[in-house]
Amino acid sequence: MQTIAYFWKMRGVDRFIGSGASDVIVDENIDDSWVILSNSQIIGFSICKANLIDLMMIDHDYHRQGYGTALLNYCEKRLLKIFDEIKVESYEGNEKANNFYRKNGWSEIAREFDELTGVNKIIFIKKSSQTETKQN
Repeated sequence: MQTIAYFWKMRGVDRFIGSGASDVIVDENIDDSWVILSNSQIIGFSICKANLIDLMMIDHDYHRQGYGTALLNYCEKRLLKIFDEIKVESYEGNEKANNFYRKNGWSEIAREFDELTGVNKIIFIKKSSQTETKQN
């Protein structure tokens, strides 16, 4: 069985960010991480801090199979039990992720420059009322 450390280091975060920032994020937030498994293998994870889904990744080999939606729905349900509004951040150049969040009912509220990675992030929000409306 793969460990979360293997997944983090070998499956895309460092390739995507390219700055080593993922190591810092993992070290600081391992207790706030949720993973998704397929056949006992870690294929995705999320890190949630307060009302923020700070990072969410699914192994590229498992894209478009419902795993990302399942993990996002899990994060939403857990966080919206506590907060009226939740946020997710995505890199501006990651159009697949940005479209994924939009498709799942998230609204863009801001774009900010991330000094740590040197690229722009998009900030999306979802309110508990959006989820209630969507479920009814």
